[in-house]
Amino acid sequence: MSHDEAFLLSEKIFQHFVSYFKPEAGQKMHVFIPIDKFNEVDTQIFIRYFLAQHIRVYVPKIVADKLINIEIFQDTVFETNSWGFQNLLPTKIPGKSISIM
Repeated sequence: MSHDEAFLLSEKIFQHFVSYFKPEAGQKMHVFIPIDKFNEVDTQIFIRYFLAQHIRVYVPKIVADKLINIEIFQDTVFETNSWGFQNLLPTKIPGKSISIM
């Protein structure tokens, strides 16, 4: 699938998701961050919509050998690592300090 096809299909998937599930303010959504080089569904469309609608958004993050969930916000900053994955920049979590290896 080409990058353009992935973009168009992402928009269709997003529209179907919103019309079927009807997400509302205050709900919590867990979303994976897409990897561009694999032409995955562009979940940034979902993230922007959810945040604009005051829907809480969580993404996965690997810390040491554990997969945890982190809430993100409009101003959350990501960096792309050498594998093409977008990671949250080092941040503080209540009671924990996180650094990305």
